[in-house]
Amino acid sequence: TFSSVRCWGENSQGIWTLRVSDLTSGTSGTLTAATLTVHGTTAGPVNQPPVIASASLSASGMAFTDQGVNVSSVAASDPEGLPVTLAYQWQQTADNLTFTDIAGGTSSGLALSETYSGRLVRCRITPFAGGQNGAAFTTGTLAVNRRPARWARVGSTYSHDSDLFLASSATTFGRELIINEFSQGNGGSKEWVELLVLKTADLRGCTLADRTGTYTTFASVALWSAITPGTLIIIYNNADRDTLLSATQDLDPSDGVLVIAHNNASAFTAGTWGGLSNSNAESVIIKKSAGQIIDALSLNNENVYDPKLAAVGSTKSAFFTGDTEPGADNALLWTIGNASAATPGAGNGGLNTTFVSNLRSGAFNVQPQFRLGSASDAVPGLGVQATTGLFTGTPTTAGLYQVVIERFLSSEVVSHSFPLLVLDAGGSGIVPSSKTWTLDATVTLPGSLTVQGTVNMGSYALAIPGTLALQGTLLNPSGTLTYLNRTGALPPGQISLVSNPTNDVADDDGDGLANLIEFGLGTDPSIASTLPITSQITGGHLEFTLQQPAGITGVTTTVEVSGDLTQWQSGSGHTQVLSDSTTAATRTLIIRDEHTGAQRFMRIRVTR
Repeated sequence: TFSSVRCWGENSQGIWTLRVSDLTSGTSGTLTAATLTVHGTTAGPVNQPPVIASASLSASGMAFTDQGVNVSSVAASDPEGLPVTLAYQWQQTADNLTFTDIAGGTSSGLALSETYSGRLVRCRITPFAGGQNGAAFTTGTLAVNRRPARWARVGSTYSHDSDLFLASSATTFGRELIINEFSQGNGGSKEWVELLVLKTADLRGCTLADRTGTYTTFASVALWSAITPGTLIIIYNNADRDTLLSATQDLDPSDGVLVIAHNNASAFTAGTWGGLSNSNAESVIIKKSAGQIIDALSLNNENVYDPKLAAVGSTKSAFFTGDTEPGADNALLWTIGNASAATPGAGNGGLNTTFVSNLRSGAFNVQPQFRLGSASDAVPGLGVQATTGLFTGTPTTAGLYQVVIERFLSSEVVSHSFPLLVLDAGGSGIVPSSKTWTLDATVTLPGSLTVQGTVNMGSYALAIPGTLALQGTLLNPSGTLTYLNRTGALPPGQISLVSNPTNDVADDDGDGLANLIEFGLGTDPSIASTLPITSQITGGHLEFTLQQPAGITGVTTTVEVSGDLTQWQSGSGHTQVLSDSTTAATRTLIIRDEHTGAQRFMRIRVTR
């Protein structure tokens, strides 16, 4: 109807259906054509949701529990050019299958901790623009591990739990057991039920029943305390034993089979075998002591439990043909056949027989193992535990070792490599020639360090509370090196001296210069040195040209002047810095004595 408001606001695009009703009798006719004319206005453009094309994490592959990780390089856009805002949700997983949201993890960064060790983390990012959300984008995963201690000591226990992530291929079973087969018996009341144990189970107090009552209850005896996977338990009506079953009951689970009458007092408490119906709706149910159903099935077209089997009448049996826990609930994986062809105490052929065998062999519980990689150095006294990955022991030989720990399962391998400096029993270490010790975290040693090879500090701090004997190469792009004493070459980069008042005033090399002065001026405190100072008279003023390492921190160098060696002065009105320049790693200062006189003196004071 032209004037109807019924369809206002609706989109006319689609399939229209015309219904014609003849409401007047006595006349006939033929509908030959129909035309639909739609009146309205052209719809405006549809607002498309925003999209995220890519995003990455600030770390890749692996990070340590003492680090943080951030979402970076998010490429988000809106088709209409509207501004896009982002919502973040960090997630974690222990199996790379089920990811759970991290409470409070709703910013672009996540501070890692021990909570996430041995797990994977990732971030789900949802774009929002124009009043609607776009499809969520999920970043790649990042494995989180513990950072190893970078040094050990001969005679002292060392331990590192690598916690490398590798998803297990182990099958996790929810139920302790399933019903694997049952039979109405070869005539009479020769019924029996076969249970298949999926995981080590305590069956004490469990009950076997049908839809109307309990047949038997598992007694609180040692036999049922820890039944192993793959065990087949056949419980039968002792009033009319099936001829397929041995006349001798089997209560020894060591062969993976138990065949026990329902009223055997050694295994069960008193019960009454009610008998499975041959035609009426029926169930077979196994319950825990508290009443929760472990497994159940319906037969004779009962519609309660899965699997819902058809009629299993007189002289019939039914058996599970599959090889998974969920499959036991699928009626399509069950076969109904003659009771005479049943196989109590054995697999049901094909996949089911393999299933039973694998449960018994432990094939469903294969866990990743740990080992030292082929590229790893052997560290005397240390080794990795195959099941836990704990790299531990008591080192016996000092040295620098490259440790490679691998976690593997078949051909899948993940690894972590790190250098381990083993110190002698006194806490001092040597980086041998041809070897490099690379820091990836701040390190504080307990004693001295001799560098014959290479130490690469990167951006990290290295503290040596003893002597640094620098005979090789030390790379220090942006870290901080701290030591008590030094022999050999002056280390590059930012350096500081361990606070020790006694050491500050000591003169180890007997050259008349205290250790603190030698540090401030960059001379070797172990070898008699002369001051890196020159002097000259310019226009009647005494001038000092002083050189010192540019990276020295933690001390102040002051030039003082005097006319009588008693009164010493410095600063404005007394000294003037004419020049202060740094070339490479050397700072050069030219300082003038503002006073003139018949005799003038200048000296250097180094203080903390």
